Amino acid sequence: MKIKRNKFMNGLMQTFLCFMLVFGIQSVQAQTCDFTVSNGGATGGDTEYIIVVDPATGLITDVTAGSSAVVNGIATGGLVQAHHIIYDSANPPANVPPAIGDDPTAITGGCVNDFLAAAIVLECLCSDGEISGTYTAGGGDMQVYYLVDPATGVILDNNADGNFGTDEANGDYFVYSLSYDSANPPSVLPSANLSEFSADGCFNPDFLSNVCCAQKIACCALMADLDASAPTCDANGDLLYTVNVSGAVGTVSDDAGGTYVAGAGTGEFIGTVAVTPGSMLTVVVSDDVDALCTQSVMIDASGIICDPDPACSLMASIDPSSVACVADGGTDLNVDVIISGANGSNVTINGTAVGGDG
Repeated sequence: MKIKRNKFMNGLMQTFLCFMLVFGIQSVQAQTCDFTVSNGGATGGDTEYIIVVDPATGLITDVTAGSSAVVNGIATGGLVQAHHIIYDSANPPANVPPAIGDDPTAITGGCVNDFLAAAIVLECLCSDGEISGTYTAGGGDMQVYYLVDPATGVILDNNADGNFGTDEANGDYFVYSLSYDSANPPSVLPSANLSEFSADGCFNPDFLSNVCCAQKIACCALMADLDASAPTCDANGDLLYTVNVSGAVGTVSDDAGGTYVAGAGTGEFIGTVAVTPGSMLTVVVSDDVDALCTQSVMIDASGIICDPDPACSLMASIDPSSVACVADGGTDLNVDVIISGANGSNVTINGTAVGGDG
């Protein structure tokens, strides 16, 4: 990603730590990231907001009054920008309070302590994703990028281009950019922890800026889909549906009591789920190795009636060649009855059991 300066990102960073503290929480579906964003440095003013901006449109997508906000459901590969503002309600900027759909660049003037001074990019990555962030600084001829543990400020890596590769473990990471003038540098550059930074020397508007917060999660490869074939009825009068699963790491189960057997390919399973006719059921399929890896399958049996009794196929006919008179004067006949299509062994004729073999 590349974060460019604009007219609402010109504030000085007054502390050596980011003005926002961001912590990530992996979604239970293991496909999205959730972030908690908090003001960690700016003070003054009596009105405060956290604003979320879509980088693609530049428009506000979420507004939370106060010093912190939760930004939920960022999909893997997706990113948003979070901004912070504190202003004096007695002399507010134009176009406040901010609203969803507004252009934040229209917020101008007034008495502002932290006037959208910096943006932090929140990015959700899979385990093999690349942590990379570049920032166009407002001054200075030196620029260093730091990969930082947001909980402790410990510097995990540093370089000149902001690309930290793909080898970091799952978790939360900050990327900082330090820009300064080599003719008048800070007396202490951070090496082990951002708290070491002396914050002296020749300042420019981007002396120590937070470029992004990246969260890496174990992405779920599990896929579960309802088989297109028609359900069958079981002896209990339930409809039996088939669910096809792929991408499993371990064995598969669901919360509806379905049974799953291994399919033909690696990670493939075939499930059978019993559903009450006339109902709808959402089945959550899970992987026992990655407990957070789940998929939901909706089964709609609301318009189906299940008759567990098969259609009658029993046939009975007289064998003409078997007709014969009895010896008592011809008032009775001996005949053979041919039975076919029986599903059981308890076939009777006129109440007399004669057997049956289907």
